[in-house]
Amino acid sequence: MSGKARRNPATVTPQSKISLGVLFTVLAVGCTAAVDSVSKYFTKDLHAVVLVWGYFVAIFLQVVIIGLATRQPMATLATNHRGLHFARAGFLVLAIAFLFVGLTTMQVADAVAISFTTSSFVVVLSATILGERVGPRRWFAVGAGLIGVLVIVRPGGGLFQWASLAVVLSAFFMGCFHIATRKLIATNSTATMLFYTAAFGLVWSSLLVPFFWATPTVLHWSIFLSTGFFGVAAHFCFIKASEMAEASLLAPFIYAKLIWGILFGFLLFGQLPNFNTLAGCTLIIAAGLYVFYRERQAVMPT
Repeated sequence: MSGKARRNPATVTPQSKISLGVLFTVLAVGCTAAVDSVSKYFTKDLHAVVLVWGYFVAIFLQVVIIGLATRQPMATLATNHRGLHFARAGFLVLAIAFLFVGLTTMQVADAVAISFTTSSFVVVLSATILGERVGPRRWFAVGAGLIGVLVIVRPGGGLFQWASLAVVLSAFFMGCFHIATRKLIATNSTATMLFYTAAFGLVWSSLLVPFFWATPTVLHWSIFLSTGFFGVAAHFCFIKASEMAEASLLAPFIYAKLIWGILFGFLLFGQLPNFNTLAGCTLIIAAGLYVFYRERQAVMPT
């Protein structure tokens, strides 16, 4: 019997799936940080809702092109959950719109830090709606991460304003989006998820955009296409992550967006993190690495 034949998938697959789930989550939040940063750059030109609409126009076009290029059969679009797909896309549109509204007056790193309340919403909703077992290690990681966020935003330091509330609402709707993803992933393919995200996201944003319309320039359309590219990549990675691990396990690793936010904030706006940001960031990363290590130990063969 060959070495490969003696390999027992039951003792390997859980660890590898957790590792891949974390990797896809980190890549996904990196792509969303790129979208946030580029969009902030143009909030002075276009209303946040117009930016969201252009984003979904580009995502829809790219998903259709990818589907045609890979000859995806129409059967992949079959689903018995169009209502949930429609609601899920609505959650995403609201999450992005509220985030872009907050970014009109906030720095990228500050908005990213406040948006980390998404993890708390995901853990609570995954326990109450999905019935996932949320052990003390995951609650600890989320709690420690939120303390790190408080260190960054410094209560009473001026970040608690209407823009902060908009970002908190964004985090809530993004948490709903992640839970809906988890509900759908068991019975829907990646291609199906991507298509309905793009199509229904375009429908939702098109219903809103007439109230905030301003004609985009050629430059704006190029920005739409670039953010759409990163958006498609982010959705693909989020979906694959949900296939690999439970939502409450992956929730702490959404904090990796802070690292991406600091990087893009420096590259695009020349913003460097202060001591509070670095201290909070250290706590957030330590919490995420701790729960990852413990979960890996739990699935290792004895």
